[in-house]
Amino acid sequence: MAARSYVYQLQEPVTRTFRDPSSGSTREETVSEITLRRPVAGDLRTLDQVSGDAAKGLALLARLSGLEMAVIDKIDIADFTELSKVIEGFTGPGQPTGETPSAS
Repeated sequence: MAARSYVYQLQEPVTRTFRDPSSGSTREETVSEITLRRPVAGDLRTLDQVSGDAAKGLALLARLSGLEMAVIDKIDIADFTELSKVIEGFTGPGQPTGETPSAS
């Protein structure tokens, strides 16, 4: 059975800011690794609500990592590319496309 989750070390860590509405204070946290869980069928339903390939990839990354979109939007493109490969690895190779050779 394939791994249930994958931990990826970001090449470029991301800083997220938390604001306390009652006190008005803020604190920062550095995100240096992202844990992705394996996708389930319901994750695909979320993608139907998003238009555009890039937006779908970002939405899926947010859903599988549990991170807010504000954090996902700050991820370096090299890290995003590697994280996309991890997600593809969960699903395995797709169905072959193109014409099927005819039997002679």
